[in-house]
This record gives sequence, structure tokens and C-alpha cells, in this order.
Amino acid sequence: MNFSFSFNIKPFTTNDYKSAYELWERTPGLKLRGADSKENGEKYLRRNPNSSFIVYDGEVLVGTILAGHDGKRGYISCGCG
Repeated sequence: MNFSFSFNIKPFTTNDYKSAYELWERTPGLKLRGADSKENGEKYLRRNPNSSFIVYDGEVLVGTILAGHDGKRGYISCGCG
């Protein structure tokens, strides 16, 4: 088998949230909660700048990595399609 990947990793900003949420909705086994709402997600990204990333394979969004804290606990989560 021959696999070819051209991953591009970029900082995850509030502008990316809609596309990321759509990816998460399509990801089997990934359960979304109220904490994953656009408002909560954007608040999380603003509180934790430069610690979350989005991953593209060419022009297709294929993954997210979120890292940060809520003021009390630290988190690392990821989603991929």
C-alpha cells in the first residue's frame, strides 16, 4: 500500500469553530454536549489562545486538538473524521 498525506496544522481560532463542529458531528462515536456549543467553544479558545490546533489534509479538515483549562482543570481532547 502507498499512502500519501499532506497535513497542514494551524492554530485553532474562533473562526474555525463552525467547521470543527461540523467535523465532530460527522465523527462516529464522538458525543457532543452543551459544553461544545459555539458560545462555550469560542470562550474556551479565547481563554486558551495558541494551545489548540486544527489539522487539514489538503483542503479537507480532518482533525482538531484542543488543549487548555477551564480555570480549575486542564484538558486535552481531539476529534477526527
